[in-house]
Amino acid sequence: MASDPTFENRDPNSPGFWDERFDQRLMPWDQAGMLEAFTAFIGLSQDKPKNVLIPGCGSAYEARFLAECGCPVRAIDFSPSGGGDGA
Repeated sequence: MASDPTFENRDPNSPGFWDERFDQRLMPWDQAGMLEAFTAFIGLSQDKPKNVLIPGCGSAYEARFLAECGCPVRAIDFSPSGGGDGA
């Protein structure tokens, strides 16, 4: 049986808090890909967004999707470990 992950940092205001969760792959909020509603919304748009900023991008699935659609995107995350899986 696998043991529960152990985290040293308990302060969500610290990048280390998020680094530990990304590094240990414990991200229950992560949908592991694009949400259908988001892709449908972008598909219905007549105009491409001029510039997109995604603060707290996490795994950056949306950033990658929008960039592949030709949108200029800047994705940032508080955690240096975030922003890498989907981008």
